[in-house]
Amino acid sequence: MSIVRANLDKWLKSQQPEKVSVLRQAVVCDRFSAREKTKMFDIAEESRDKLLEMGAPIRYDYTLGDVVTGTKYEVSVPHPPGTIGTYHTHPYGFAMPSGMDILTALVQGDEVMCVGKSGYTATRVACYTMRPEWELLRDEAVSLDKEIAEFNERIKRKYPGWKGGKLRKLLRDRDHEEWSNLRDLETKREKLMDKAEEKYPIPADCSFRAE
Repeated sequence: MSIVRANLDKWLKSQQPEKVSVLRQAVVCDRFSAREKTKMFDIAEESRDKLLEMGAPIRYDYTLGDVVTGTKYEVSVPHPPGTIGTYHTHPYGFAMPSGMDILTALVQGDEVMCVGKSGYTATRVACYTMRPEWELLRDEAVSLDKEIAEFNERIKRKYPGWKGGKLRKLLRDRDHEEWSNLRDLETKREKLMDKAEEKYPIPADCSFRAE
């Protein structure tokens, strides 16, 4: 990172949140080189063709890490050392984060999140920095993530090898206590996602389209 960029980042942190947002609009997308932007377009187009979400970690130098492929509706992007955020695609929908995307970014402590979409008219990537409104949800998101992890670990010990729909049916039919715990966690997550979605930043900090 250059001295000028480092000094700018330091100064940004000293400003009021609303001023920081305006300034970030001018710098976030500019940190990606033309080569990295082309990679993001290519990933979005491949995601469109496969109808599967794809993604990659964003490194501290605003280059992409290894690309991974998920399912139609989600992708789990790894966070190796040096990761400051993620890029992922939406083969369905728009170039904007879902409530779950926001919660995941908060739990992982991401600084930036970019979402790509390739449609019939254009391939577009939109980038978002963590907004003050989202930060208010961080503690709640981290706490819920811990609860879910503890539940999953407990269920894994109790019912090794069971997963997916078969596990849900097992809990519903035979373990009413854990089924109730599962439903409580799902309800908490849905409510928190609703909170996050109410705080969508429109427009994004910045976006760019394929020529």
